[in-house]
Amino acid sequence: MLIGNLLPALHERLSAATSESRIVIKQDNAPAQIAEADAVFAEAARASGCNVELCNQPPNSPDMNCNDLGLFSAVQAQQRKKRSRTIDELIEAGISSY
Repeated sequence: MLIGNLLPALHERLSAATSESRIVIKQDNAPAQIAEADAVFAEAARASGCNVELCNQPPNSPDMNCNDLGLFSAVQAQQRKKRSRTIDELIEAGISSY
């Protein structure tokens, strides 16, 4: 997901800043997330020209978790504005809302 979707989107949208500016991707420290020192991701980021750093949030620390400070509720609010009648439409509404 990060290599196939996020890195190309970063490169496309931030092409002028990606090689010079540091981009920090915050993860919520869930077991499904990749490690901060993941060699495959680091190589893919270098190859894409992005200066990307992965950073995990401290576990069980709602005060430090920026991922819960409105991002997901904002995405959900946008998704609810779109009428979805099938699972595929619901998935598309979620992706386009993000």
